[in-house]
Amino acid sequence: MPIRVVAVDDHFLVRAGIRSILDGEGAISLVGEGECGADIHRLVQEHRPDVILLDLNIPATVPGNGGGDEPDVFMVFPAIARLRRDFPETKVIILSQYN
Repeated sequence: MPIRVVAVDDHFLVRAGIRSILDGEGAISLVGEGECGADIHRLVQEHRPDVILLDLNIPATVPGNGGGDEPDVFMVFPAIARLRRDFPETKVIILSQYN
């Protein structure tokens, strides 16, 4: 059974790259994608992934999609704590461009 992965990153090209890499990997299956903090809990609840690849710096909502013109800052560490509490079987891998 393949490892089930959800990727959440606000950059389409990053998600496309992850998708491209995982598409050829028989042992890993990308089962869901999101672009903002509002997507995380719903995607994990819906897909029950083994792993979530989570961008460290994502907006809370997508600008113009329920939010204002500017993205709200998303507090990723409280979200990870909630994931660990609600879905302890799901592992979190943080993606970051920061050192």
